Amino acid sequence: MGSKLCYPSKQNANFLLVMVCHSLGVLQ
Repeated sequence: MGSKLCYPSKQNANFLLVMVCHSLGVLQ
């Protein structure tokens, strides 16, 4: 859930944030 929030823009700077969001998504 909230995948859009995890991917606000196509920037490598958000790579870590994406990984964290993805991990949270998998856990939930």
